[in-house]
Amino acid sequence: MTRFDSISTLNGSRCNWKIKVRVIRMWDTYIPPMKQFRGSNLILLDDNHSRIHAFIYSRNVGNLARQFEEGNVYIIQNFYVKDYIQTAIRCLPNDKQITLTDNTRVTQIDDDGLIEQNVFDLYDLSDAARLKKDDLFLIDIVGVVTDVQPLYHFTNRHDQDQCKIKFKITDGSSCIEIIFWDQLAEEFDKRRNQVPTQPPIIIIASIGVNRNSEEVTLENLKYTCQRCARNIPFPDKRFRICALVSDDTANAALIIHDREVRKLSGLTVFDILTNHTKEGDITIFPKELLIIEGRKYKVTIALKEENITKSSTMYTASDIDMVEAGLDKSAQQQSSPNQAQDNSNVVEATKRTLSPVTNTRVKTSKGKKANNKRKGRKLLLVVSDDEEDNKPSTKLKLPKKEKVL
Repeated sequence: MTRFDSISTLNGSRCNWKIKVRVIRMWDTYIPPMKQFRGSNLILLDDNHSRIHAFIYSRNVGNLARQFEEGNVYIIQNFYVKDYIQTAIRCLPNDKQITLTDNTRVTQIDDDGLIEQNVFDLYDLSDAARLKKDDLFLIDIVGVVTDVQPLYHFTNRHDQDQCKIKFKITDGSSCIEIIFWDQLAEEFDKRRNQVPTQPPIIIIASIGVNRNSEEVTLENLKYTCQRCARNIPFPDKRFRICALVSDDTANAALIIHDREVRKLSGLTVFDILTNHTKEGDITIFPKELLIIEGRKYKVTIALKEENITKSSTMYTASDIDMVEAGLDKSAQQQSSPNQAQDNSNVVEATKRTLSPVTNTRVKTSKGKKANNKRKGRKLLLVVSDDEEDNKPSTKLKLPKKEKVL
């Protein structure tokens, strides 16, 4: 009878190990922000209920990863056993990790039923707060699914499409909020209505515990994150551009913050400073940013309570996108004169300046006739995802007002 090594006895003394295991979970690892593929991960289970994390580097994935399928039983020979390097969020309570190489031999065998289909180390939901401070291992939890929110699609700060879904689970005495991202979120949204048990019961393996971002706490009057221990000797430089924009009805001041400038130009402040340092002149407006001028944009405005109840004409724009020429012409042909009068989302940059325009309130007024012989309300649009950036200090200089409403 063939003898196999137990997962609990594996160590780094040799590499000619031979184990009989079931693959209970598989997933790939990507390095953000460009999602560069790093390798494939396996959770292996033997007949002694011992589990271990196995990793296949990207250079070996083509030869090995295709041989594995989740749920099947395999004999694995010739692999390295290493100590876990990670000091946090380990997927299993095991100090060892397997690395599969080109020399590893994998043989699929029939399932004799001696190895369980799965094994979990379940924790009470009430222990989640305590485990937040001890993040060495990820945990397994079980509970009843409640308060499922719709699947939400969005574009992150790296201009990549993502999705997430939020819900809560309870064990009868405690309740915590769960967030699934991307592929896991889509799979959960697809399968949750197919479960015969209602309300559905879910087991979540290898989950990390974090503090809810909506919870604000004050500890020892220190307004810094002790865990991060970040040392930032000076703030990073960021874009803040003020432009005069217009459509067929009016002009408006437009403040564009760092993230949006990087999105429209594809440049960072560091890129600009590097180029101008070489040229020896950093006082003029960067010519690299002139690509923003003279184009048409669609600005998505988020109405706030002040805009409705107090007639505030300072609007926060949640997004800005360039409008293609073909789409812009077709939109103009389909819109009526009344619609054109109300449409202030498509604006054209006509002037540039580096002056810090940071007014927080601009009162509505009837402006004098401008050079283009158009009348309009004086508006201030702030394009930024950061609420703090929308609270500037200095005043915006506007033309003299005849009457203040």
